[in-house]
Amino acid sequence: MAGQKDRTGTVRLAGAASILLACVIGYFLDPLGDPLLSAGILGAVAGFSFAVRGLFRRG
Repeated sequence: MAGQKDRTGTVRLAGAASILLACVIGYFLDPLGDPLLSAGILGAVAGFSFAVRGLFRRG
């Protein structure tokens, strides 16, 4: 569309930051008893939600 900026890079950067943040939170809060397992699961959930958002995005 005319007049709209391409924000693909910004969206990818925000997605990467949210996945990294989820991994850090999982590692330090350790809700599952194993820091690496918690970081991996929370990071995977964040990555999956980012991928699904990209699939269903319009335009």
